[in-house]
Amino acid sequence: MLVANKEEAISALEVEYAEKRRQADVELELSFKANQERVVNQWLTSNGYTSIPTSELTTLRSDLDTARTNTEATVKKEVATVAATLKTQYENEIKLIHSENKAIAAENAAKIGTLATQNKFLEEQVTKLYAQLDAERSAGIERAKAGSVGSINVAPSSK
Repeated sequence: MLVANKEEAISALEVEYAEKRRQADVELELSFKANQERVVNQWLTSNGYTSIPTSELTTLRSDLDTARTNTEATVKKEVATVAATLKTQYENEIKLIHSENKAIAAENAAKIGTLATQNKFLEEQVTKLYAQLDAERSAGIERAKAGSVGSINVAPSSK
């Protein structure tokens, strides 16, 4: 009987030990989970990181992809707008330069026409003046001839 009592006591101790072990395991697991989050958060903070839920990370990644796509589209749109504006500005400046050149060419053509007319007029004037000068010389020569004919002295010969 003593052996049976001792076996019963051993059996009861084994059951009690198993229950205490399960309870200790549960407490250890709860303690580990509680400390695990605290330890992980401390490590993340000390290394300059932070923890966020997976759903928030997924949302942030989606937002980032959307922002990248929108940024690329916006940049392409703005580049196209600026390129069109610069092209238009360039074309307008070219048109302005052509207009200025045409105006200068027209002004120069008018000046050349005026100068050609003045040159022709002056050439005619010079030709007339040469003709008048030649006529004046001829008249002077004729006057000199006429004046010298009237003053010829014929002296009698006295021998």
